[in-house]
Amino acid sequence: MNEINITALVENKDLLENLVGRARQEVERAIDDGELLPKDNLMFKQEINNFYYTDKGAEVLGSSSGFYIQKNWKRSGCYSVIERTRNSIEFKKLEHAIGIVEDEEKSELPMAREVTEMFCLLVNFVQTLNNILNPDSEYRSWSNEKIVEYFLSRCKNELIKYTTTAELIGIVFLANKPLQLTIERDIEISLRGINREDLEQDFPASNIYFGQVKPYTIYSLCPYPSVVMTIKMMANERGIARKYVTKCLAVLRLFGVAGVNVVSHVTREDIVLSNHETDNFTPNVEEHLNAFGSYTINNENFYNISTFFEKMYKRLPDTISDSKKIAENPITIAYHRYVDALLSSSVPEQRIANAVMSLEAIFLPKKAAGELKFRLIMYTSKALSALGYEPFKVKDIVAKAYDTRSAFVHGGHLSLKDTKKIETHYTSMKDFIGLLLEYVRASLVLIINLPINKEDFILLIEKAMLDDGKQKELTTLLKDTKDIIFINLSPRRSD
Repeated sequence: MNEINITALVENKDLLENLVGRARQEVERAIDDGELLPKDNLMFKQEINNFYYTDKGAEVLGSSSGFYIQKNWKRSGCYSVIERTRNSIEFKKLEHAIGIVEDEEKSELPMAREVTEMFCLLVNFVQTLNNILNPDSEYRSWSNEKIVEYFLSRCKNELIKYTTTAELIGIVFLANKPLQLTIERDIEISLRGINREDLEQDFPASNIYFGQVKPYTIYSLCPYPSVVMTIKMMANERGIARKYVTKCLAVLRLFGVAGVNVVSHVTREDIVLSNHETDNFTPNVEEHLNAFGSYTINNENFYNISTFFEKMYKRLPDTISDSKKIAENPITIAYHRYVDALLSSSVPEQRIANAVMSLEAIFLPKKAAGELKFRLIMYTSKALSALGYEPFKVKDIVAKAYDTRSAFVHGGHLSLKDTKKIETHYTSMKDFIGLLLEYVRASLVLIINLPINKEDFILLIEKAMLDDGKQKELTTLLKDTKDIIFINLSPRRSD
């Protein structure tokens, strides 16, 4: 909001308070006239009969049951209250005082952008007052002065407290206590296992479909979530919460090879003074059904994930959470290809192709030419060997993956013969992909923590192949990264 406009509002606090008082009168009038009446709605109270939390996550056996209830919904303000408040003498005095309308002649002219924004702000304030002051609002007892003070703080874009609750798949939480982290001064994050009460909700009876007892919810389409993540933050707009959620998801996906994803996501203000109380998230059902792998947080790795989370959250580039800036740096490109491999397809060749493209973004120079396969294999195996991975196994897997990727992008696919070869050496195609994705995960953690730029790192890898001194330099450079990566010992990492 423009500073001049803010000043004008602050200078006319008394008129804003008078407008709040007029809105109170109009709400009381609407109650007396029967315009604001409680609304009863037929709801379905869901009950989950058999809920278990095991090493596989949340399990619900059998169908859900429940019963119908009449629930008194909060009364929403009515249109007549808004109109009467907007047409009141208090509103018109405020318009004139802050310069929206100077005289009768100018009131018919098109408004300048600044004036239009101010007018819309006041109209929105009136609509919000209608909700604040209705009989079911918990803020109805606020004084006129307090409502105006909060309104002005929002106009100044001052920080307020938001709480985001996200239900996740891809992680099984078996630790004895919730994981609680303070990432930054104003950001608190917690993780815990989901429980029966999280899944049992009230739904409109209209959500019952085809005569079935189970309501039509996201749980009908996606796997049951296994973890609840809560983020408490200070921010000046609700939309920022999604960036925090995206960044937290990135850290969790990098702790272990797992298709960690959001099933549901709601953001609320601690004090709700707007028409839109929540910021809801609609998940991609296909991504949930195709999600690859999961890992467990337990008492043994509880400290490890805490340390990993705190370090990686601070080092992740901001472009990770901004889809418009994917092409701006190799880390972001590599990360999104890794996520595509985890979530986007159940076709093995497509997962493998995305994983290889992620490695290419990490290890190949921008203008790489000639023997790309050889260079990718050698750079990847050399770098990961410094982290403790067995280089010949890395070499073999990346080579097979590169050939698969080349065939796939040119319209081919894995032949039955090639598939059987992979399954013979690696038990199953899923295990082969799991190892490949583990190498991608490790490479991502590596490049995110690099203290030098990508070009200098690639040059160091090349020299380390021939020079023992450079090999020691490479090992020293990656020591801290090695400690971070080895915090999580994935079962598929056993060589």
